[in-house]
Amino acid sequence: MPQNALSLFTLHYDVLVLIFEELRPRRNLRALSGTCRWLRRATTPTLFRACTQEITSRYDFAFRFITRDFWPYVRSLQLVCYCIDSDQTRYVDFDVAQHPGEEDDIVCVAYRHPLVEEALRGMPYLSELSMAARGVHNHGHGISSRLVSVVLSLPQLTLLDLFRVYCSPKLPEGESEHPQYPTSTSLTVFKYRLLEDRRPWRLPGEEKSLDLLVRAACGSLERLSLPAEPAPILTISLLQWPRLRVLRLYGERWITPNTPIIVLFSNLAALEELVLNLVEPVGVDARAVWPPGTTTSFPWPLLQRLSLSHPSAHDMIYSHLPPTLRTLSLRPWEHRCMRMKAERLYEERHLRPAFPFPEPSTITRILREIQHSYITELEIEYQVDETASKQDEQDMFHTVTAQLPHLTSLEIHRCRSTMLGDVPVREIARALRPLSSLRVAKLNFNFPECSPPRYLFARCSTERILLALETATVNATAFVQECSSSLQEVWMLRNNEYWLGTAWYVYTITRDVPGAKEGVEVVCHDSPMRYVIER
Repeated sequence: MPQNALSLFTLHYDVLVLIFEELRPRRNLRALSGTCRWLRRATTPTLFRACTQEITSRYDFAFRFITRDFWPYVRSLQLVCYCIDSDQTRYVDFDVAQHPGEEDDIVCVAYRHPLVEEALRGMPYLSELSMAARGVHNHGHGISSRLVSVVLSLPQLTLLDLFRVYCSPKLPEGESEHPQYPTSTSLTVFKYRLLEDRRPWRLPGEEKSLDLLVRAACGSLERLSLPAEPAPILTISLLQWPRLRVLRLYGERWITPNTPIIVLFSNLAALEELVLNLVEPVGVDARAVWPPGTTTSFPWPLLQRLSLSHPSAHDMIYSHLPPTLRTLSLRPWEHRCMRMKAERLYEERHLRPAFPFPEPSTITRILREIQHSYITELEIEYQVDETASKQDEQDMFHTVTAQLPHLTSLEIHRCRSTMLGDVPVREIARALRPLSSLRVAKLNFNFPECSPPRYLFARCSTERILLALETATVNATAFVQECSSSLQEVWMLRNNEYWLGTAWYVYTITRDVPGAKEGVEVVCHDSPMRYVIER
């Protein structure tokens, strides 16, 4: 080898880490690590920095676990339960009370394995922990209160994510109440994500466990996401949250306390993002966040994102929005594209109560209440039917351009009671042309060609999928031709096949192209982008 030849051995370790990080995706780093002992030692911290570990109740589980020698390198760990219950189908109506062995199954056997607790204690630099379940865990599987205590006692842990796994749904054996959890001074993010179609919506002990958990971590938490049914709403409203910036609640709204949300969460002075994806209980009308006649001041002066599930022109919150607000979502929950899929998956008795979507005139009145025009991202979802005129829709979009001239991203979901009549794509685009800063437009115009199949599990033919793509492409091109020249991307929603799910066709825009119609070329990305609701 020439003297001046470059070699990995001569590079500084910080440079090597950057190279290893580039090779980590698609397992290229694993192949490199097998070339020699020196590279094996050098790549080990990067290889085992983030790990996914399957856990089971099988006898050979311990032999499949991460080797103890590598525990000191793990900083991010995802545990995925593969116990026998998670293999059950999610489409059968299970009843927890009738399930044999309920007391044993309600706390997951795999997560009770002593090696799980030992490993968590043996990873001194573990900062992110995710506990998930493969499949559904139909019978309410969760982790024990002992494991929750172990997790909260980890000194470096900053993120805890429970996905499809219940938080201590059962009292410890022989105990009349949950033991107190240790106070956590490091946990900044807690996500508790359960399925919308789970039954029951809350389990014995779950609410008390969450109450103790938020009490133990309220001093350090910055992001909190919870299902509304078991969430300790009263406790959240009484505690002091010096650092909480993001609060997300989803599910069925609580009956008690009946205090307006604007007063209930007035203790969250540092809040920057509030997402309330809530469904009202059966027989209860939609309640405003700030009802008329409520005397108070706006409690969240730093608020940057607001998403409310029942937009109402009578809600006083819209006339008091702070100048810091940058993202506003006016979309009912559940979103129409989610509801369409749920109606094909489950019986009506398993669905959430459905509330009417706002009309364009309602959105117009809400937007006219906004006092500040600094919002850069807007999401709207509305219903167009025989009672709503085209002029109401045009007035709504003219109000958008007049009230929010600095928009860079606009997401539109246009729902129709019938599939009759054309969608005025070009008229909508012309109404939005004054938005000179608009970069991304996300459009769901509910075209018949992009609608889901009539029957559960029905696969769309290739011709139908191509027709949906062609419809999206034609209308995306038409929208671009009439809209502002600042537009860089158009996303078109497609919901036409159950197996692929709801996703976006993403189109990039190139202007001044010789030979292209009106000099504009609209090209669809090869792979659709998933439609994701962040929690």
